[in-house]
Amino acid sequence: MLLHGLYGNAREWLPIARALEDDFHLVAPDLRNHGASPHAPRQSVSLMAEDVLCALEDLTITPYAVMGHSMGGLVAQQMAVTAPERVRCVVLLDSHLLGMSLPPDLATNHCAWQLALERACAHQGLEREAMRALLLASMPAAVAERLLANYVRRGGAWGWRLGVEGLHHYVCGQAPDDSPPQPMYQPLLLVRAAQSGYTASIRGHHLAHFAPTHSVLELPGDDHYPHYAHRERVLTAVRQFLRTHLVLR
Repeated sequence: MLLHGLYGNAREWLPIARALEDDFHLVAPDLRNHGASPHAPRQSVSLMAEDVLCALEDLTITPYAVMGHSMGGLVAQQMAVTAPERVRCVVLLDSHLLGMSLPPDLATNHCAWQLALERACAHQGLEREAMRALLLASMPAAVAERLLANYVRRGGAWGWRLGVEGLHHYVCGQAPDDSPPQPMYQPLLLVRAAQSGYTASIRGHHLAHFAPTHSVLELPGDDHYPHYAHRERVLTAVRQFLRTHLVLR
C-alpha cells in the first residue's frame, strides 16, 4: 500500500511502483480530497486511515505493508495502530511520528500555502501559466509546482482537483498534537533526509518508544522527497526491509 503526501496523488508513485511491481502486489489510492477521490468537508489522519482500511477490506487484501510519504506516513502509522492484525510492517518516507507536531515554522508555512491555494481557487479558469504566476507570488516554486499538478483541464476549462474545504480543516484548522507518539509494534523503516525539518525532532528514544523494532536510513541533504532524490538507495533499503518482513507474492 503506497500513500502519497499532502497535495499529492497516486500517480506520483509510478516510478517506485514500476521498480517494485515484479516482487509485490501494489495498491496506491488517492487519499480523500486528493486526486480522483471524493471531497469531504473534514479531513484528519484518523479519517484517512479509516478510508484506506475500508477500501482494503473491500479488496480482501491482508496482511500487507504500508509505505507513506509525509502525510501518507502518518496515515500508515494510524493504520498500523488501528489494525495491527492487518498491517505487517510500515515504511515512512520523511514523515514525522504519529502524535508529534510539525515544527511551528513548517506548520505556519503549510497554513500560509493552503490559504494561498484558497485565494487561487477564486480565479479558477485561468490558463495554467497565469495560475502558476499567481501561486509563485505566495510560495516557493517547488510548492507551486506540486499544487499545479492538481490544476487540470476538465470539460474544456481549467480547475482544481482538490477538496479545498477539507484540506483547510486538515492543514489550518486542527490544534497541534503534543501528546507522546502512539506506539506501534510492527517493524518500521524510517527513511529521512539528515537536514529535513519534518523529521529533525525525532530522536532515538522516540523511535524506541514508538516502534521498538525499527531501522533508519538517513540520507544527505534536506530533500523532503528522499524517494525522488535518492531513488536507488531508497529502493534497495525498501526491498530488503519488505523481503525480511513481508511474504513475497
